[in-house]
Amino acid sequence: MALIKPTEVDPDLLKRAAEALEFLKESSDFYRDLSLRAKLEGEDSPARARDRLHEYRKVALSALEDGRRVADEINKSRGIVRDYALDLAAARDEVERLLDRLAAEIREGPVSGQPE
Repeated sequence: MALIKPTEVDPDLLKRAAEALEFLKESSDFYRDLSLRAKLEGEDSPARARDRLHEYRKVALSALEDGRRVADEINKSRGIVRDYALDLAAARDEVERLLDRLAAEIREGPVSGQPE
């Protein structure tokens, strides 16, 4: 059986994936800059740093979940389930070819591998 060759991906899904990645990068930069500014200005306390990390974690998880949803939609549009995609047309062609070969051998004589 043949695996499905990659097909064109819906441009909207690619745009959503790019937006999720960009959001994650911007959020990371924002919280990093916020932490650096607080440290330089002497306004950083362990509680505030913990709060910023907690907020960043929520933002990062949100972006990653959206990215995962986009990836799942891309896979679904390609017919991929659990990382596998079968090309059923190619499988059908292979079975038909094997059956035709078997029928031809039966018409011509004993099938190879069978006792004579």
